[in-house]
Amino acid sequence: MRKKIAAAMACVLLIAGLLTACESKEKIEIEERKEEVTLSFFGFKVGRTQSEMLEQLISGFEKENPGVKINYEGLGNADGYLDVLYKRIDAGNADDLFMLNPFAFTVADERGYVGDTIYDLKGQPFLNQYNDTVLSLLDVDGRIPAVPMEASAIGLLSNIDLLKKYSLEVPETYSELVHCCEILSKEGVTPIMTGFETGGFTSGHIYAVARSLGDTDLNEVDYQALSKKEKSLGELFRPGLAMVDEFNRKGYLKVIDEGEQAEKSTFAAGNTAFMAVGSWQLEKTNLMDPDFQYTFSGLPLGDLGSAAVIRASTPLCVNAKGEHLELALKFLEYISQRKNVEAFTRSQTAISPLKGGGEPASILKDINETIKAGRVFTDSDPRFSVNLVTENLTLSSKIVHGEM
Repeated sequence: MRKKIAAAMACVLLIAGLLTACESKEKIEIEERKEEVTLSFFGFKVGRTQSEMLEQLISGFEKENPGVKINYEGLGNADGYLDVLYKRIDAGNADDLFMLNPFAFTVADERGYVGDTIYDLKGQPFLNQYNDTVLSLLDVDGRIPAVPMEASAIGLLSNIDLLKKYSLEVPETYSELVHCCEILSKEGVTPIMTGFETGGFTSGHIYAVARSLGDTDLNEVDYQALSKKEKSLGELFRPGLAMVDEFNRKGYLKVIDEGEQAEKSTFAAGNTAFMAVGSWQLEKTNLMDPDFQYTFSGLPLGDLGSAAVIRASTPLCVNAKGEHLELALKFLEYISQRKNVEAFTRSQTAISPLKGGGEPASILKDINETIKAGRVFTDSDPRFSVNLVTENLTLSSKIVHGEM
């Protein structure tokens, strides 16, 4: 009997031990599940190289921070990215991290997002590594709503072979550009090809902006008077819009309405001398393997010389009202590490936004010299009370289509 009782007791103890072990294991699993955090990240639906680099950076952060996952959702700008972003913010459903087009800073400020839903990054130590030009583009009334992954440039693609055929050189001033257009037009060649796709990715707006601002010291513009309408934005941008009208009437402009891909295909065919593009478009143009030499340089739309349009591109914002604010800031700090910014920059055929940044790709050599010489301005200056890209794109498109 004693043996049976002992055996029964042993069995009870064994079962109790197994139950305790199971409970402990379940408790550990529950604790581990509690520690897992998922950050939502809403951004642009991007090209292959940009997507691959983002995946690498996200994966690198996740490895350094076990239990943290980042869920990236991309949407194309042409598919209404900004509209969706604004709706999420207005509904209180903004993601932990999100991208904001550089030319949309003004709108975000007017809507009251900067410093409210969009966390003000001013004072963050990692900002010290960015160069002064880029930092000035991020400043919205003393607040910093985002940090860029790269700096992009808008310049002029020139068909070298076509210009040589008519004894012409790449223009550096407005008068030289007009001369080229006159000669080419007489020879039956379309001088300039452009498009007006919304979203700021075709560059049809840039002719009006560059002609109006190319020789302007933007630090001397009275933005307060423009904002209060004491001075006219129309007068400031009249020279550029007048040039678009003149070039259109004289046949110097060929308008492609089929979008960005059609623009590059038309230029790659070799029958157009010039096209204004962003540096982010250069890889795709190169992949079309044009059967001629071409160069990418500053925009020859000023009287004093060519200039480059600079953007603080792929800006990342943090949701100030998000549940995981500190972790989102930690990711931003990680992705802003010099090695990560430089790697992203190289993958995008872009220009480093950092002080003492690495040399850009060879195709950017000419325009980088223009940037180093200080011949730069931007089409996304948050000091203006309007979105320069959208306004000039809309007006220029109406002009060339005979609506104005």
